[in-house]
Amino acid sequence: TFRSELSRIIGSCTSSSESMGTDDERARMVGDEIREILMTDREFKAKMSEAVKDSDSLLKLGVVDSFGLIRLVGVLEARFAIAIEPDDLVRENFESIESMAGFIGAKRS
Repeated sequence: TFRSELSRIIGSCTSSSESMGTDDERARMVGDEIREILMTDREFKAKMSEAVKDSDSLLKLGVVDSFGLIRLVGVLEARFAIAIEPDDLVRENFESIESMAGFIGAKRS
């Protein structure tokens, strides 16, 4: 089920970005966790590869589409304990791993 899959994904992300010092280190840790989600979640892993750079457009590469974005929002909200509002659902926030990490960092500060 969706809930058991979500629990598995959250459980696989064992690093804690709160324990890191600088903003750059925290952003890198969040980016690593987002990459882990994309590499292990059944919705995204078939389209995701290690070759995808943090700055690559996940939307242009087809890793995330409109339906995938809805799923990803739920996973990110649960994993990072944030609320993603309808106004947050803009391309710039979800274009790449890098942009999602920045967005999540801003939501958590």
